[in-house]
Amino acid sequence: MKWKSTIVVAPDGDFSDPLEALRHARKGTVVVIRGAYEVEVPLEVRSPIWLRGERAYFYSEEAEIIRVVKTKGAIVSDLVLKRGSLGKGHAAVRVFRSKNVVVERLRVLEAPYAAVLVYGSKNVVVSDCEMRKCWIGAFIIKSQRVTVRRCSVRDSYCGVRVTLSKHQSVEECEISDNHHGVFVDLSSKVDLMRCSLVHNDTALLVSESKHVKLVGSTFEGNETAVDFFKTSKVEVNACEFRENGNAVMIRHSKKARVAQSRFFRNEFAVYASWSRGVIVWDCSWNENTKDVHSIGADVRVE
Repeated sequence: MKWKSTIVVAPDGDFSDPLEALRHARKGTVVVIRGAYEVEVPLEVRSPIWLRGERAYFYSEEAEIIRVVKTKGAIVSDLVLKRGSLGKGHAAVRVFRSKNVVVERLRVLEAPYAAVLVYGSKNVVVSDCEMRKCWIGAFIIKSQRVTVRRCSVRDSYCGVRVTLSKHQSVEECEISDNHHGVFVDLSSKVDLMRCSLVHNDTALLVSESKHVKLVGSTFEGNETAVDFFKTSKVEVNACEFRENGNAVMIRHSKKARVAQSRFFRNEFAVYASWSRGVIVWDCSWNENTKDVHSIGADVRVE
């Protein structure tokens, strides 16, 4: 997309208030120059605008900071955001019923609800963001084809949550020191690719979902690395599990495949209970308390 105009928000710019700048913009770029801005009313993006900052810091005690609402082709980038302790149902950035949206290079320092919330949207990319002390880092609800890429989430209740969605991808992310690293429920066709999940209580929890794929990811020092519950058609391929409690748990699930993965010093490497069609193929085992353990499960080790 070719941006048609540029509006500068600064004390000596086109506007001094980002809210007024967005109200006047139709297509183009809104650049917020360095400075601290308190947001009392959400900054709404309702047209294909590129909202970007240059050392700009937005803070809000009660309101959401940025809303991308029913639009196509918007970009939000290069901002530092912090949400206060009030208004716990609000996100720092909300993408609502929009398409082809990019949220990139944000630093969200605190958010009592979600850093980035994507609801009812398609083809959204959240990339190169840093999220700290959030209830949820990236929260994806009833959406399709959302990619979370090269993001860092830590010290939060949940790093990434996907619910009631399909065709989702979490790629090359660093997710550490959270209660849940990634939580997927009631969703399908979700991929976790080349991620690092370290020191979470549960690194990945997948509940009542299907077609979930883990490829090339590292799990280290988690109480539970992967927990599949009532889930079908899952694949763990070329992953590494080091010094976790339970590395891969498969509970009340079916058609699960663990292949070409390495397990080192885990308490239980693969633990399957009351599941069907579990295949463990071409994995390497080193100093685990128990390599493969099953209770009432159909497990084949090859």
